[in-house]
Amino acid sequence: MARPMKLNDELINRLTQYIKIGNYIETACALVGISRSIVYVWLKQGRRAIETSEKTGEVVPRKDKIYVKLVMEIDQALAFSEARDVETIGEHAKSNWKAAAWRLERKFPTKWGRKDQLQANVNHSGEMKVEHNKMAMKIGCDEEMLDLAMKLFEKVQGGELQS
Repeated sequence: MARPMKLNDELINRLTQYIKIGNYIETACALVGISRSIVYVWLKQGRRAIETSEKTGEVVPRKDKIYVKLVMEIDQALAFSEARDVETIGEHAKSNWKAAAWRLERKFPTKWGRKDQLQANVNHSGEMKVEHNKMAMKIGCDEEMLDLAMKLFEKVQGGELQS
């Protein structure tokens, strides 16, 4: 059985170098040869230590400092990668209107986003009739489960479950 990898400065540097050039955390983990789940455990531990330190005003305990460093270095690498990508889009937007349009579409979707999607709020006061077997097949459950869901729906519609 392989020995678990220990978090250290070298590992943090290797991870963050891959993240800085635009890779996802998961990809950086694969490239370094470490389980992404352990990295997420370490990040959680680091964030918890930061939160505790901010709430109590106490210094981060020595045992947690490496995890805090991981959080801060990865956050900085992600920000660096994002800023570089924004700069690249900005540079291309000067000579290519599509880059500017793409950026506006994502930054201000309600104002500049595509209008080919439809949102509808529908009120229905009539009776709802559902064929249980077809509905059960569509949502991937048996008819008994669907019956329970329908009873719950009817209670909600009847106001029995309002808080």
